[in-house]
Amino acid sequence: MLNKLKIYLDYEITNTSKDQRLGIFLQMAQEAAKTYLNSDNIPSGKEMAVIKLAAYLWNSQKHDGITTQVQGARSESYTDGIPDDIKQLLGSPFARVGG
Repeated sequence: MLNKLKIYLDYEITNTSKDQRLGIFLQMAQEAAKTYLNSDNIPSGKEMAVIKLAAYLWNSQKHDGITTQVQGARSESYTDGIPDDIKQLLGSPFARVGG
């Protein structure tokens, strides 16, 4: 999955200088996906959703905690949580039964 993330981010697969950090972001994406899905496991076929979420987390790390940023006439808004397009790829959360 790490190599697919590197390809998605347009990094050279042979460059291993960021592998440890990218691996941490993959783990964070997997945990976020499990939490969103209310599941202990990520269903098969959802690998690309996890990769896309890891890339989103990687690219948004410099904006962590910021929802809106204004610089002169330029304004940017950032998503809080998992973006809707990634939620669609993950599918609907599972309902928890019992307590």
